[in-house]
Amino acid sequence: MQAERAYGIQSLLAVTITAAVERKIPAHAKAARFGTALVGAMAAYHPLRLAIRAVAVQRTAPLRELARQALVGAFLTVADSQSDVDPSGLGLHAFVAQRKVLPPFQVYLGPVARFRLGARPPATKMMWTPGLGVVGQSFALRQVVAVDNGELARSAADPSSWRGLPTEQHMGLTPAQALRLARYYGAVIAVPIITREGRPRGCVVMDTPPGTTLSTDTSKQVVAALSEAAQLLADGLQELSRWLYRG
Repeated sequence: MQAERAYGIQSLLAVTITAAVERKIPAHAKAARFGTALVGAMAAYHPLRLAIRAVAVQRTAPLRELARQALVGAFLTVADSQSDVDPSGLGLHAFVAQRKVLPPFQVYLGPVARFRLGARPPATKMMWTPGLGVVGQSFALRQVVAVDNGELARSAADPSSWRGLPTEQHMGLTPAQALRLARYYGAVIAVPIITREGRPRGCVVMDTPPGTTLSTDTSKQVVAALSEAAQLLADGLQELSRWLYRG
């Protein structure tokens, strides 16, 4: 929010200064007009943003509830299967492509639902963008992406080794980010949300506790469960106005 506000103020600065120079307004008048415009913009920005957010939250409530139910269903499917993973440590997340309100209208993958039995680990608070991390890679490549964060962290601990990794392995992460993620999660699998028209809209993700991995059979079961959840969300997104989720 602070970054968006700063960008908005910078934009207002540029417009005001340009207009003042072109019209050759006296210096004291320029300062007075600039101050008035700046104060007005700062006073109006926050309430406007809150109003837009309130409308968006209200209109997307059915989708967020659908996402929660889809994640619970995926969790139960994995928990009921004969897998080698402890359900109590699983975390499931749904991300949908969105755009920032202000220029340059950056695309990011914002969380719409999260499900886990325990309170930890907390959300990483990272902003996932197309191509960044498992979430961004799954969205950008429109395919299932899986990673062992423990293995990734071992590479990140050696800067020379990290620099030699191809993009599909480091996924745009810095060594510090990779090490931080390894403290939160072990294995992570992401399945893209793709509409029936073939348009990517986000992804559904499952993570396991640090130090854990998934067998091939369990990974297949997880992918099947996440794929079903992703299809439910793809259908739900078809019903929303485009401006609400403008990925």
